[in-house]
Amino acid sequence: MSKYKNFKANIIEENDRMFVLEWKNKDGSIFYSSTFYLDKVSGTLMIVSDMGTCIARWYNEVSETNLCTLLKDIYYFASKITCIDCLYIKTDEAVIEDIEKAKEIYISKYGSDDRTESDFEYIKNALLYSKIDDYPELTELYTMYKLNEIIDGEPGERLNPAVKAFSDGYIRAMKQLGRWKISL
Repeated sequence: MSKYKNFKANIIEENDRMFVLEWKNKDGSIFYSSTFYLDKVSGTLMIVSDMGTCIARWYNEVSETNLCTLLKDIYYFASKITCIDCLYIKTDEAVIEDIEKAKEIYISKYGSDDRTESDFEYIKNALLYSKIDDYPELTELYTMYKLNEIIDGEPGERLNPAVKAFSDGYIRAMKQLGRWKISL
């Protein structure tokens, strides 16, 4: 990624218990900069960044090199996060995308009637400003159109891009230091 072309990895501390790695832009800007604190004995990773703060736990020993393998699978990494500013982000575009896709799937499986289009439009507009549980009628429509079977989770929610940036940053820093050879 070009956003990392001027970044430099710097090991702040390394001993039997701790590994602290700084990943910063050489020009001094803070964008996408992160500091990674790994407690190798407890398997706890704390990340402090301009994109937020994150704590992930593996509950067993984790080496700084092995951490690259654990971070490569972004959804596995996300499952180990115990604390983050916001793990999932809901956007209007993603809500619209999810509901439109769900409507296509529903119609292809079950067909449509006079209400289908207007009901899906109502669902989409309501979800742009609330969650499913906020309105009983929304819950009823959601169940009637089997959206809980079609959509996994809350419509419009996506994994916070910071999670991917944290993973990429750490792996790129370790590669730059010559301590990780496998490509992203």
